[in-house]
Amino acid sequence: MSNLLTYEQALVGMMGLAVGIDYALFIISRYRQEIALGKERKEAMKAAMSTAGVSVVFAGATVMVAMAAMVVLKIDFLATMGIAAAIGVFFAVLMSLTLVPAILSLLGERVTGQKKNRVLNSFAKFRTKGGFGRFVVKHRIKTLVLAIAALVLIAMPVLHMNLGLPNDGESSLKQTERRAYDMQKAGYGDGVNATLVVLAKTDDAAKASHAGDQIKQLKNVANVTPAMPGKSGKYYLLAVTPKTDANDPKTKKLVTDIRDLSVKKTQASLMVTGATAINVDVTDAIASAIPKFALLIIAFAFILLMMAFRSILIPLVAVAGFGLSLCATLGAVVWIVQDGNMLDFFQIPSKASLLAFMPVLVIGIMFGLAMDYEIFLVSRIREEYNRTKDTTHSVIVGLQENGTVVFAAIVIMASVFAGFIFSPEGIIKSIGLSFTFGVIFDALIVRMIIVPAAIALFGKANWYLPKWLDKIVPQLHVD
Repeated sequence: MSNLLTYEQALVGMMGLAVGIDYALFIISRYRQEIALGKERKEAMKAAMSTAGVSVVFAGATVMVAMAAMVVLKIDFLATMGIAAAIGVFFAVLMSLTLVPAILSLLGERVTGQKKNRVLNSFAKFRTKGGFGRFVVKHRIKTLVLAIAALVLIAMPVLHMNLGLPNDGESSLKQTERRAYDMQKAGYGDGVNATLVVLAKTDDAAKASHAGDQIKQLKNVANVTPAMPGKSGKYYLLAVTPKTDANDPKTKKLVTDIRDLSVKKTQASLMVTGATAINVDVTDAIASAIPKFALLIIAFAFILLMMAFRSILIPLVAVAGFGLSLCATLGAVVWIVQDGNMLDFFQIPSKASLLAFMPVLVIGIMFGLAMDYEIFLVSRIREEYNRTKDTTHSVIVGLQENGTVVFAAIVIMASVFAGFIFSPEGIIKSIGLSFTFGVIFDALIVRMIIVPAAIALFGKANWYLPKWLDKIVPQLHVD
């Protein structure tokens, strides 16, 4: 329970810091843009709050919906984590809409950007040329192919992803529980901390003993204790020690194999329980719920973007990119944490299975951030396209003006999440890694490269929406 509380606190801290800084950046950047247009500070603040402020409300709402959607998984501790994170995001939005404007007003001219910094101004010269946007547009097919190929390659390890719940074997080597775990493992084998409790329903001691003999014949069984009768004489208890630890796929298979033993073969009805079996059942429940949760999030994203941009292609590219970046994120974490690569570099105590509910957290958080950046960037491209009807020009302008703010937000988000990699807890490290990779893969590669390149490639087709669908789908103004 204390571990779950630690993970909940870490999640709320990550989300509150990341989105709080992100949303403040959107408002401040828009405020400075309005000042640059010659408006007085008061008028600039009104314009910033009526545009970027509205976007922050919308962006925050999408993240809160994604977090609160964990309730549909019907797993209590995940629902609690999701609600707690949603509350954290709510207060981050509230502070962005109240505290940030108040501080900007108090600081006056010192935050208007009117006094140029020589170092930062040198970088601005590159921005005004729109070099990155022109590069993406000019090499749209090459950048699409390379970006997609890179994400697919990184995603490959996800095919052998193994989910589990944390145990003492994944704690820091400095902690006494980890040292005790290793001593037991060295003295009695890998499965000493993964004992399965088997209850045989029978009133015959010989049949209970026979059931134990049948269990011994299964693969991956190190030891089976003699059957112990209960007070009623109708049940017998057996302790089964596997050869592998609790999160090993072979241990999970052993739980299933024992349950699959027929009454005809064992002469007794067998039930498996104990901490290891419960962890296996919880992990399986979460794993079976992940596809439903992912489909719910993707469907919500598609409808949301279709309402915002009156398009079919843009939502398709957005959700396809989301799925690809999600697989790449989990693939990268599997390669490091589960396969044991670069453990010393990240100071991870040892190889471990992925936290069972990590994919849920990654899906929820990445969805919220992906929608933030997608809407912030594509809305500017659409605005310019409506004015000029020139797709190429619109993509360049969108990346030149809003792309720089998105890139700054990516750097901030990645930095905040990467800070949790320094946690002494191995699980917190892996969560920090997953969120950091998620921001890099989805925000940087998908939103900043794949989406603009696809828009430049499809041209006018981006903004096609069948008339019958246009009448049904309500309009959503996010700017």
